[in-house]
This record gives sequence, C-alpha cells and structure tokens, in this order.
Amino acid sequence: MHFENLKAAKQPSLDLQLENGSFKMLSKQVAEVTRQLRNMRGEDLHGLTIEDLQNLEKTLETGLSQVIKRKGELIIWQINELLKKRCELTEENTRLRYQVVEISRLEKQQVIADRGNAFQEDRESSESATILTHFGNPAKNNDSSGASLKLGLSCAGWK
Repeated sequence: MHFENLKAAKQPSLDLQLENGSFKMLSKQVAEVTRQLRNMRGEDLHGLTIEDLQNLEKTLETGLSQVIKRKGELIIWQINELLKKRCELTEENTRLRYQVVEISRLEKQQVIADRGNAFQEDRESSESATILTHFGNPAKNNDSSGASLKLGLSCAGWK
C-alpha cells in the first residue's frame, strides 16, 4: 500500500495535467499575438513570406480605414457641438444686447426726468428772484443786482 502511495505521488494529478496543458496553450497564444503585434508595428518582418506580408497589409488597411472612419465621426460630432454652442452664445449675446439697450433707454428717461425737475426748480428760483427784484429789493437801481441775484451772489459790495 505504501508503494502505491509513492507511485501515485510521483504522477501529477489529472487537474494539474490539465492546468499545465492550458498554460502551455495560453503561452503559445500569447507568443503568437505578441509576434502579430510586432509585425503590425513594422517590427520583426524578416521571416514573413510575400503572402504573409500581403495579409498583414490588408489587415493594416482595414484597421486604418476603421480608424479614419471613427476619426471622421468624432470630428463631425465636435463640429455639431461647436455649432450648438455658437447658437447658444449668439442667443445669449442678443439677449444681453437687448438688456443693455433697455437699461440705456431707462437711464436716458431718468436723465430727462431729472433735467425736467432741475429746469422746473431753476424756473421757480428765477421767478422768485424776479419777484424779489421788483418788490422791495434794496439794490433795485443797481445794474449788476439782477445778475448777482440770479447767480446767488450777495449785492453788498457790488456797484
């Protein structure tokens, strides 16, 4: 019985044999894919036949056409996104210009209203000065008195 245990211990288990077989197969696949990748990069071409080189060229042309197609799609997408953004910015610009015009219009109305009020106050002040000149102003006979009253200057000391 001990002899059979030693004999069984020397032989790898079935699971281990399958794992070794899978490992060898995967290693071969990795080596092949690595060689193909080097060939696609233009490396290690010395051992290839004309047929291998033609197949490699077709593969590269197909891949390149796929890359160019995808690149074109991305460029078109980016152009469309930029056009959308341009439209949004144009709309915002128009809205802001309208706001500036509206604010300017309101400010002009305010300035006109303020000038109207100032004019009304000046007119009332001038009327008051004229009334004072005609009624009881002691400097009534002085030629400069009218000018001094309108300017708000004192009549004393002026001749």
